[in-house]
Amino acid sequence: MPIIVDTAEEAGVFTSVGVSIEGVGERGEGYYAIDVPPGAAGLIVTITASGPDGVHRVPINAEIRMTSPQEKRVDFGRGEGGQYIFLDNNPEPGRWTLAIAYGPGASIELNATTVQPDWIERLRDLSARFGSWVGCKGCKRLVKALIVAGVIYVGVVNAPAVIAAIPPFLGVILKDDKIRDRFLELLRKYVKEPLDRLAEKICELLGFCPA
Repeated sequence: MPIIVDTAEEAGVFTSVGVSIEGVGERGEGYYAIDVPPGAAGLIVTITASGPDGVHRVPINAEIRMTSPQEKRVDFGRGEGGQYIFLDNNPEPGRWTLAIAYGPGASIELNATTVQPDWIERLRDLSARFGSWVGCKGCKRLVKALIVAGVIYVGVVNAPAVIAAIPPFLGVILKDDKIRDRFLELLRKYVKEPLDRLAEKICELLGFCPA
């Protein structure tokens, strides 16, 4: 399928949106939204090319516009591979929207996630009550944007300000600098792996998926 939308939400825990656009034969435009609740610990949005190694590349045949709940246009930072990234540890509550215009042969992957400050504890509680698959599945969806940010960071030699802000952002979201450092170390080791495989590795690290 040329366009795949994958959303996941656990009330009071996280909201995540994933969109993959690949192999379309004509021009089009899609509108996607992520609702940020009051008190969220952070909002992260990444846009790359699609496909197994797309995390390392700029989206192809794409025009991207993101607006805040107050309808102000948001500026993205850019990775060395041209990837788009937006980080906010104190995001404005409300609906953030993305408009993606694409052309023939487009290759685009969007990952956006917002979490509450205690998301790890709440997701572990859901896993304990309803089965480990709940935490594993939710984790693998929500960490993709974090992984893309981490891959952008570990691949940079001289990081501009927006890229240098990634480790502190991850430290806040993961709530532990030691786990953050292990997160980045794991990405350095497996940086060439596809995004889905990296999600499995990270969720094993966080204790949501079996090793």
